[in-house]
Amino acid sequence: MASKEDTNTNSKRLIELVKTKKSKEVLLLLKQNVDIKYTDQTGCTVLHYAASNGLVDVITAIGEQEKNKSKVFDAKNLEGETAIFYAVKHNQLQVLPALVAFGADINIKDKNNKSPFSLAVDKKNIDICMFLCDVGAEVDITEWGLALMNINMLRGQDRTILELVKEHNTKMKARAYGLIKQKLIHVGKDCKKSILSDLGAEVEFSTHGNSFYFYISQTSPEYSPVERYLENKQRIFSDIYYTKCWGNAKMSTTMKITIPGHAKCNERLSVVPVEGKQKVTLKNVTNSEDKKNPITELMVGQTYGKDEDIQFVTVATILPEIFKVPKSGTTIEPKMEPGCCIQIPEGTFESEKLLSVNIAETYEWKTEISGKSDVLFTNVLKVVIAGGAQPKKPVIMTLPLHSKTIKESEIVIFSSSKAMPKENEDWEVVKTANTKIVDAKIVFEVSHFSWTGAANKQSLFESIVQATKAVNGERQVEVYAMLKQESENIFLLIIEWTLLKKAKERRKHWKEKGYQEQSSRTLTIQNNRSYKMVFSDDLIVDDVMFSENRMPMYFEKNKDRSTKMFHLLSSEKTPKGHIYIERQVIPIQENDFEPKIETVESNWLKNRKKPRKIEYENCLTLPIGMQDSGSLVEVGGKRNTATRQTKAAVDEDDDNGVRATPKVSPAIGGDNEPNTRMRKEITYKKYKVKVDPEDPQCTIYVLRKRSLRRIGERLTDEECYELGKLLRLEKQTLDQLKKGKGTIQDKVFEEWRIKHSLPNASLVEVLAEALEKIGRIVEAEIVRTAHSDKSEFNTG
Repeated sequence: MASKEDTNTNSKRLIELVKTKKSKEVLLLLKQNVDIKYTDQTGCTVLHYAASNGLVDVITAIGEQEKNKSKVFDAKNLEGETAIFYAVKHNQLQVLPALVAFGADINIKDKNNKSPFSLAVDKKNIDICMFLCDVGAEVDITEWGLALMNINMLRGQDRTILELVKEHNTKMKARAYGLIKQKLIHVGKDCKKSILSDLGAEVEFSTHGNSFYFYISQTSPEYSPVERYLENKQRIFSDIYYTKCWGNAKMSTTMKITIPGHAKCNERLSVVPVEGKQKVTLKNVTNSEDKKNPITELMVGQTYGKDEDIQFVTVATILPEIFKVPKSGTTIEPKMEPGCCIQIPEGTFESEKLLSVNIAETYEWKTEISGKSDVLFTNVLKVVIAGGAQPKKPVIMTLPLHSKTIKESEIVIFSSSKAMPKENEDWEVVKTANTKIVDAKIVFEVSHFSWTGAANKQSLFESIVQATKAVNGERQVEVYAMLKQESENIFLLIIEWTLLKKAKERRKHWKEKGYQEQSSRTLTIQNNRSYKMVFSDDLIVDDVMFSENRMPMYFEKNKDRSTKMFHLLSSEKTPKGHIYIERQVIPIQENDFEPKIETVESNWLKNRKKPRKIEYENCLTLPIGMQDSGSLVEVGGKRNTATRQTKAAVDEDDDNGVRATPKVSPAIGGDNEPNTRMRKEITYKKYKVKVDPEDPQCTIYVLRKRSLRRIGERLTDEECYELGKLLRLEKQTLDQLKKGKGTIQDKVFEEWRIKHSLPNASLVEVLAEALEKIGRIVEAEIVRTAHSDKSEFNTG
């Protein structure tokens, strides 16, 4: 047994060897009797020096043999610094995965109350900042006085770091709600599999005899711009997975991902990269048989180079099945609907045709409208011939029934000739169907190809309503706002979307937690549309939002609700303002002969290089801090939430273009003063301000389009060109505006407002400073004064 003196001697020698980067000798000495916790005169351990010199193999060896890892890896020197501080201080990014994987605390503070992230920001090491954010470092945005700083005023590394910090500040809250999860593990050379149940994943490794570090994160889609890469008839099916390996020159994994829910029968799943090259493949898809709690398992293969990362998401694409119909006739059995059969007799068409088959599943809509379980007896089948040709002879169709107990006398066949039925009037009953039931299937004749289904004769209206929703992928949800005071001047705001049948139960849940209901609306949503929440300017949100104060909102088909929580700041008893829900405007697509699944991934990569511009329209408004009159209606003694959909994000104008002022009841816990932002008119320098009909959602009066036009009228062409550059419009865009029709004075501000369709208050100062830089000091001061007075720009 070695003496304490021998142990200390070896420990001292170990530190000296690490200082001189003699890794081979260090690894041999570690197998002998050494004290890893031994400190030198500065209080540093061998880990401090291994971190500062980038010795990953030494840190790995210590981590593999130390039983009480956390105490060793969080040992502090005389300055209160751990090994992570030394890694950050010496820009040794490559050792950070090892330190974190073995339990080092990334949020630990030194004697100066600095964290490793604070140190990385001071050193402006963007890569280390990004790594620490990825592994969940806590970031206090006020720590560097950045909370109120305007990003547009910064350049280079400072701007990049502030953007990273603000984005991560939002993601910290998402982590608290379980919307972002991550794990960093050490994979030994003999490790074959790791079960990461918190992330719904199992990972099999091909290590090639080496050890390495593996990082995986699971992120809800609203924290990524993936919606901009989608095409029509596509939707995000899974969360976004990000994986990375350190320390292995080449490695591959097979990941089994468990996702709640199933794809629809007419959807095909694809795994596509969010960033980087295509190094991920979908190997297999397995669906569970449990309809009440459906699960989809994906087997995803990944191949990595040295220190490479892969970020991917699963996309569901509606893809009809395409068949050739010869003149001699044929029998078609679509794979998307087992049991379905289309018998086309000889002579139905004069020449060979292409036939498209699509299915709208109706099972999940069975009880959503009427509460009756057997309203729609089948899925809705769509059959289309290329070129719009119709059969010259009756075609026999067979559709599987949802239930074996249905009788022929209860059934009616209905159809629609519309490419996409939107209204109940778009459907009609097929009177010459010759229906019969054979082996739990309905067999009937049609003389016209279209949308077709079987319904309950006694509940035809409910059937048509549900069929319309099924065809359009619509669901009815209730959207409500709940508010609770957390502390002085700080309020917790819950915005939740819930299926109608669950709404009452969920509102009760929040009320039991001390929340008060502010407002509630019903909304019809679609599976392939994206939605956003927009906060009015008078609501101060202590959460960094995405661009232009918008927060994406996803209501996944696989789930029955979506919840977001925000912190509001207010010196009033109750915050007052509005939350606007916007939905994506989707152009109507009537092409039933879509590309094959092989083209989905190539189209995705093309869209990723040039993301499409998504337009949004307002679909409802949630008042906060005001009595929600006019939206809740008593029907038969029961509480009913009426739908209110508007194109504008404010109340409609009267005939004179002046905003109509609704009666405002006292807010819960508030006073009797009406909301100043809902006054009928505002006067600034004897100028009456009305709602701008072409810009009704803009709550920053001086940045309204007509207000900006008044500014443009005072500038020369050259001044507008220079102003555009200061407002960060691209030179190519400005050159086109200068050459095009019309005056550049109007077009510069139009282009700027396209970038900022719902501007926030920080843009006022951006505009004022840009005006000062082109020598328009007076105009800059008028802009600031007008904003302070809540008015538009005017010099009269």
